[in-house]
Amino acid sequence: MGGGQSSTKAQTMQEQLQIQQNKQIKSSKYPPFSESEVLSLNKKFRQLDTSNRNSISLEQFKNLLEIRMHFFSQRIYQLIEFDMNQSSVETMDFQKFMSILSVFHPLTEKIDKLRYMFRIYDYNGDDKVTQDDLVSVFKLIYMQTQSFLRKNSKQRVLQTNFMNEDYVTKLGKDIMNIVDSNGSGDIDIGEFQGKFTDSDVQFRMNIVF
Repeated sequence: MGGGQSSTKAQTMQEQLQIQQNKQIKSSKYPPFSESEVLSLNKKFRQLDTSNRNSISLEQFKNLLEIRMHFFSQRIYQLIEFDMNQSSVETMDFQKFMSILSVFHPLTEKIDKLRYMFRIYDYNGDDKVTQDDLVSVFKLIYMQTQSFLRKNSKQRVLQTNFMNEDYVTKLGKDIMNIVDSNGSGDIDIGEFQGKFTDSDVQFRMNIVF
């Protein structure tokens, strides 16, 4: 979906980042993280663990800046909550914390990042992406954006066409027409994976920890 000079520049920057990542000493316990990244994230985990119980709740996890500032932060939180409910747990230890973050590491395989992105867009979790799923995700992102603007701007946040429900619905329909190559009315994982370039995936799913 990406293209042009800006896409090429972004890809070059990501390639340089990956070269730097490959030069670091890798952690044998928490791949693909480096030992220095593990130390840094362990420090952040302990800061989140205000109760000193070696585990954190989802609400505490939400204070991690790297995810809080992510474009899909609200969907990421929803997916974590779903997985925790499926496992009947209310907190995560450091190992689970690292497992959650690993998909965003620049050295994680593209296929793993695409599978997670598919889960982000599969709003109702039925293993396919429909127009309703897309609209629900877009609405969530736009509400998140509005909330951020209200908190960080003294000026009144204006309602624009970008936030209009009709526009969001049209956007979902337009994307379906592009990505739904077989006209089935939904997008399967195969169709989804074929629509993203390396730079698209890196831009959406890479975090420097």
